[in-house]
Amino acid sequence: MHVLFAMTSHSPHDVLQRLHASTLYNGLKEIGASASVALLDSGPEKITAPTHVVVNYHDGPAIAVAMELRKQRAVKLICLCADVYDLGRYRHLSDAIDLFLAPTPLHRQAIQSAVIKPVLVLPEAVDPIALPGQGPEVPVSCNERLCWFGYPESFAKSMRYLLGDAFALASFDSARLTLITGGGEALWPGAAQVAFSESGFYRDVAGFGYALLSHFAYDLHLNSFIKSPNRMMTALVRGLVPLVSATPAYHHLARQYGLEPLLFDGPVTLSRQLKALDCARDRARFGLDAIRVDLLKNHSPASTARRFLTLVS
Repeated sequence: MHVLFAMTSHSPHDVLQRLHASTLYNGLKEIGASASVALLDSGPEKITAPTHVVVNYHDGPAIAVAMELRKQRAVKLICLCADVYDLGRYRHLSDAIDLFLAPTPLHRQAIQSAVIKPVLVLPEAVDPIALPGQGPEVPVSCNERLCWFGYPESFAKSMRYLLGDAFALASFDSARLTLITGGGEALWPGAAQVAFSESGFYRDVAGFGYALLSHFAYDLHLNSFIKSPNRMMTALVRGLVPLVSATPAYHHLARQYGLEPLLFDGPVTLSRQLKALDCARDRARFGLDAIRVDLLKNHSPASTARRFLTLVS
């Protein structure tokens, strides 16, 4: 088996590329499997004829080239899925795709409802932004400061009906919250805001004890509700105590590691957590060091690659 990853040249800087195709490719190379990358804007590198071609669901140019390749030779097309904003897109792709790989069971269920090709679950690996890379390890602080990280638009989708009442009930100062995100528009009055960067994230979160994360679907969209737990995994691997919404993916991961007391179902329960913040206590109580080790083992690029080979074969 030789797996070819088809992508446009800008895609390696895309968050979905980082979480899905790039991590999977690195994992396959790590375990000695045959894999290569075709950067379509600059021409493919010299490769062995592929047996399987992997594309991201949102990379239209790569999908078009992969579909042409499928007409020329007997290759299997595998689509890495993520957001479910338009089921019509997946339905259209199913005319050519042989296998869809979704990050959670809920993504699988939603996509499978609209396509005739099989949809299987391939959980995401740990996001490399949670790791030091080539630099030295920097432990996070043990304090009662909170950070939130994500796309600017995700903040309104999941936080706008939550923080005001929660902060008021807990008499919690917004200055203890920092938002790590893109764009320059202030998202919450009184909160600090730091520009997100892949290379800087590891250091930028070092001054916090907690991560505040939510998948509440205040936009009333299915995609907001079923998002994967990758940001909670990022927080845990980085050493942050996660305060997270009691939504499906976060609830599942919390139950797996005995973190249910860190879930909140609305402003009242979040306010109670904010009143009782104690980073040293929570890190010891929930055994975050052991959780980090387990996540790095079971959601490494190599583990993801092995799951991938099992699914496609």
